[in-house]
Amino acid sequence: MKRATYRPRVPAAGRVGLTILATAVGLLLALVVVTAQASPDFDSSYKTGPQYADLDDVIYYTIVAVNTGGPVQNVVLSDTLPSGVQFIPGSCTYVYDGQSWACGSLDHVWQRNFATGDRVTTTFAVTVTAGTLLWPLENCAYLSWDSDQEEICFTTRVAESIPDFTSSYKTGPLFAEIDDEIRYTIVAVNTGEAVQNVVLSDTLPSELHFVAGSCTYIYGGGLWSCGDLDQMWQRTLATGTRITTTFAVTVAAGTGTARWPVKNCAYLSWGGVQHPQCFTTILNPLFLYLPVVMRSA
Repeated sequence: MKRATYRPRVPAAGRVGLTILATAVGLLLALVVVTAQASPDFDSSYKTGPQYADLDDVIYYTIVAVNTGGPVQNVVLSDTLPSGVQFIPGSCTYVYDGQSWACGSLDHVWQRNFATGDRVTTTFAVTVTAGTLLWPLENCAYLSWDSDQEEICFTTRVAESIPDFTSSYKTGPLFAEIDDEIRYTIVAVNTGEAVQNVVLSDTLPSELHFVAGSCTYIYGGGLWSCGDLDQMWQRTLATGTRITTTFAVTVAAGTGTARWPVKNCAYLSWGGVQHPQCFTTILNPLFLYLPVVMRSA
């Protein structure tokens, strides 16, 4: 004989309430899933081009669109050229998913879906038509999706002379202790065209104190004394000119953290443009590794 199973009866109103509750829970879970999906992130995208150009030069811009966030559909790239340049028809291509494609017009260069980690690299050329000395050509591209937009800009300056300071460099000690006196050397080399009124400056971090009277530089075969650090010298640099500048600083007491990195940057400036030369020194390098006996010896 089968044993009867007791099943309590749920009133109709109760069943309706449970149905509503289950529906609400389902909607809440769906909302949580949708909300948990990461938003797209194009902050790592960037644009490159030449720092200088001359009248009638052909220059190339490269736009790298990178999505480090969640997936997104229908992302559009557009570009608004500044006055002073003219687009070269047929010069625009982009690489997507390992293939090269032709662009559309600059107001709708391409439209693509982006998964997390996707990258699209776009390149196009323009001719410089502006002839004003140091006329800034700011070219901005835009990544647009839904109601959001990421602006990516790059500035090229039109100059009658285009110096090249990429061979310049700065040296100093890799390590230093508190109260040490250390020296930096800045070598400014122009491998490009001659340029006038180049200024060398240096902004010390708080951990370093300038030693007064320690700054000298070699120019034109002579040894010269520097000015203040905000304008150590101002000179004309012809093609091939080299200026070597040295100065001393002391490491301030009380900076005491073991292996504290101090980055010191000098700047070559001309016509509103700067070229940085930086060097990093590690303070108190031995404190972290040497045994107590050796540190107190």
